[in-house]
Amino acid sequence: MREAPESSPTLLIAPCEGAKKLLDSLAELEPGVSLVVADPVAEGDDPGSVAAALAAYEGQADRLAPSAAIVHGSSDRAIAAVISLVKLGIPVARLSGPGAEPVGNDLAGLLADHTIPPGAPLPEQVRSWLRRILSA
Repeated sequence: MREAPESSPTLLIAPCEGAKKLLDSLAELEPGVSLVVADPVAEGDDPGSVAAALAAYEGQADRLAPSAAIVHGSSDRAIAAVISLVKLGIPVARLSGPGAEPVGNDLAGLLADHTIPPGAPLPEQVRSWLRRILSA
């Protein structure tokens, strides 16, 4: 995988469904952070659709070389995104919202490097997480 330039981190947001609200919430991040929404991937919970989503997210990550990713939701596409990104060594934060699955039932949360809980303003939490992973 290509390394993104340190001066311009790219943050991938997946899946694309529902990402508009997340993008609006992250508008306050530093201007140097590039927010990229993942392309749509196969829908469905059958094995073929999940396999196609895994391959699509891996291809997108190879092409975009994000510095990190935020995954939201608990759909099969969200789980496919986390698996693909973690496999490639990309730091992943799982956005947890009100009413989120308990930790033991949240596969995306178990696989992600970090969970962003509800509470403090989202831009502050993402900014702090990005500083930590990019300075490591």
